[in-house]
Amino acid sequence: MVVACSCDTQREIERGDVASGIDCYMNEYDATKGEAYMEIRKIIENNWKDLNQRCLKPTTVTRVLLMPLLNLGRVSEFFYKDEDAYTFSKNNLKDVISMVLVDPIKV
Repeated sequence: MVVACSCDTQREIERGDVASGIDCYMNEYDATKGEAYMEIRKIIENNWKDLNQRCLKPTTVTRVLLMPLLNLGRVSEFFYKDEDAYTFSKNNLKDVISMVLVDPIKV
């Protein structure tokens, strides 16, 4: 859910390529775009909490399987939280990657 809701972009919506999660929520609950956006952000936040709690509790599923799922959610949140940073990578993504990988903070 974290990945799916984070990936809707305004450009895709304008092109009519896909029905976004926001559009689906608006149609199902007769909500405005702002209300739908806020509710989906709440859903994403709650899913993050659930995912983090499940990673902290003992489970029969090995961490080797859980960590890639957690990391996929992290990367998706990073790329798509405010804008489609993957498609529009020239805007901000290069600077962020450079700060993290090339010029990391010395501890």
